Amino acid sequence: MLVVVVAAASAFTAIPANAELTGVIALAGTGSFSPGLVAVNSQPQTFSFNGSGALTTAQPGTAGVYQCNTGGYDSIGSLTQGAGGFSGSCSTPCGTVAISSSFVREFGEAAVSGTVTSGCLAPSSFAGDCGFTPTNAPSATTYAVVCDINFEALAGAVVIAGTGSFERGLGAGPQFFTFGGEGAGTAGGDNGTLDCTITGNDTVGTTNQGNGDYAGNCTTPCGAVSVSGSYSRVSAEMSMIGIFTSGCLAPSSVAAACLFTPVGALAVTNFALACVFEVT
Repeated sequence: MLVVVVAAASAFTAIPANAELTGVIALAGTGSFSPGLVAVNSQPQTFSFNGSGALTTAQPGTAGVYQCNTGGYDSIGSLTQGAGGFSGSCSTPCGTVAISSSFVREFGEAAVSGTVTSGCLAPSSFAGDCGFTPTNAPSATTYAVVCDINFEALAGAVVIAGTGSFERGLGAGPQFFTFGGEGAGTAGGDNGTLDCTITGNDTVGTTNQGNGDYAGNCTTPCGAVSVSGSYSRVSAEMSMIGIFTSGCLAPSSVAAACLFTPVGALAVTNFALACVFEVT
């Protein structure tokens, strides 16, 4: 289901607004967990975050205040440890952008790594370290974070983001899924975007693991294409391989690294997906 991201790599060229982006943002904000972080007998959590900070960069039109709102999933959910992913949007001096990221949290520190998947800063990557502080007890439902995050343009890459749903919900065993996503990037040919619809099967079907096959269709700047392949998912990380079977990009192979974010805490039926891919 990840392969959809690669559908039009050879149909893109550089996006001028992001061509030279590098910068650092100091971001601070607060959020909440549900049902709440605990010291023992922890369980998966959903969370939200709202924060702001200033980006320092030499790229014209992008420096200034960023306001971000995200939601995510923590597959561990204890006071001392967490891991998962989140997605959302940020208002920036050059417009609204969509972001998707994974994180690992241990005691009072968290590391984040993700991509800007649409808007004036796409495609770009970001990574940084955060200080994490629960702000109530004994079950921590609120928290504060302070982060230093580095941004960098992804030259020659395509990112795609979208949402999908599982037939019965993760944890219910093997099942089918659907996914729809849009993307843009830099890779040769003409400027443009792609729009993909994918269906597939998950032979494992748990929150922390999945694998199977997919097939679908994408519209690209050079026309419609069909794609099929296989994928593997472990926690929030997914990898995929595939081939364009018809259309203007056939025959070419694709490979992608993706971030998978469940939406919900128990029998997850919906998910968000963001990928960076290469086409050869």
